[in-house]
Amino acid sequence: MDKNKLIKGINKYLSESIRKGKVLGGVKFISIDKESKGYLFDFEGNEYRVHFFEKMTNNPDKSFIRIFDFTRDKPSLVQYTIDTSNFNSNGITFELIQNRGATIGRKVVGLEEQFNKIMHKNGFNIDNVITENEIKNINYEKVLNDIFNWLRIRVKTKLLLEERYRDVENKTDNNISGSRAKTEGGQKVVISTKAERDSSLRKDAISIHGTKCKVCDFDFNKTYGKWANDFIEVHHMKLICNAKEIKVETNPSTDLTVVCSNCHRMIHKKRDIVLTIVELKKKLNKK
Repeated sequence: MDKNKLIKGINKYLSESIRKGKVLGGVKFISIDKESKGYLFDFEGNEYRVHFFEKMTNNPDKSFIRIFDFTRDKPSLVQYTIDTSNFNSNGITFELIQNRGATIGRKVVGLEEQFNKIMHKNGFNIDNVITENEIKNINYEKVLNDIFNWLRIRVKTKLLLEERYRDVENKTDNNISGSRAKTEGGQKVVISTKAERDSSLRKDAISIHGTKCKVCDFDFNKTYGKWANDFIEVHHMKLICNAKEIKVETNPSTDLTVVCSNCHRMIHKKRDIVLTIVELKKKLNKK
């Protein structure tokens, strides 16, 4: 058995046997996207499209598992390449292992080590085995439960690292608020002092304040339709970045609000000045 046959069997199982609402590895199946032939899954409240590619034109010797989030500027959330380095078979059983960490589009010293630590902390086994099974009688439901459990943990880990290193760049950016440049190992790195955010507060804020910008009244849903369903940016009116090591209690009703992307950038346009909603409203050039 080879990796291509495994992916082919996975696609066959998903297209023929899975039903709406089926939970695999902690994520819920929504539907098959007929146009792209991908699978829509609910990852703890976020809708992602998952693909199992037997091979790609430019990489015929490799298979791929990919997750896309089309609410992001760069939709590719996870790309896992399957080749001889992580697909092992002894003729009786096979195993799929995680041998590479997540990338976040930036060079960060020690990211691989952090990635593995967070993956294990979030429940992934220390042996880094994604799934294993018999070759002749593959239990595809078990294999998919294992894979989606790993994908759920991997997505959660990547998003955490992206948030942690949101402002880390390979060069100094003078527009990055709350950062300072250091020289380390011959490279100039920007180390962010961005405060940790609780992602659950975003959902609470949207539930309370809706999805219409509180400054200019722009509504993504009305402009872009279903594509922008529930899309809006959440703004912290309380400057938690000044709290440093102190945990700050945030009330989504009074401490958070919702704004469009443009207004959010204008609120934070200057490093040392954060405009209030009222202040920015006064600057609107209303015709």
